[in-house]
Amino acid sequence: MERPGGALQWSKEHNSKFEVSKFALMDFTRNRQRERPALKIQSTQIKPAEQFRFLGIMVDHELTWKHQTGRAIAKGTEYVLQLKRLSRAAKGVSAKLMRKLYLTVAVPKFAYGAGIWFRPMFKEGSIRTHRGSIGIAKKLARIQ
Repeated sequence: MERPGGALQWSKEHNSKFEVSKFALMDFTRNRQRERPALKIQSTQIKPAEQFRFLGIMVDHELTWKHQTGRAIAKGTEYVLQLKRLSRAAKGVSAKLMRKLYLTVAVPKFAYGAGIWFRPMFKEGSIRTHRGSIGIAKKLARIQ
C-alpha cells in the first residue's frame, strides 16, 4: 500500500481516501499457537482480529463460521417470533399472507450469505447425507 505506485498513491490521485481505521487484519489458520503480529499503515497500527464483519457476514480467523451461524439462528428466531405476534388468531394476518411475509422477509434475513457459511448435507445427485452443516440445518428447521 505504501510503495511508490501503490494503493495509497492511487487513492491520492483519484481523491478516494482509504479509511485505515476500519481495516482489519486476519490470518486464516487453525493453528492457535501461530503468532499474529500487528500491521502498521500510515502510522495506524492494525491489530489482528479473531473475527470481523465483512459485508454483513461474520468471518472468523479459523473459518468455522460459529459466530455467523449463531447470528443467523438468532435472527431467524427473532423474525419468526415477530411474525407469530402478527398472526394472532383473533385479529391477526391470514396464514397465506404470513407465509408470504415469512418467505420474503424472514428467510432472506437469516439465510443471508448461506452460500458461503452453510455446507449442504447432500451431494448433488445423491440421497445419502454426508458431512455438512447438519447441526445448523436442524436448528434452522426448528425455527421454520
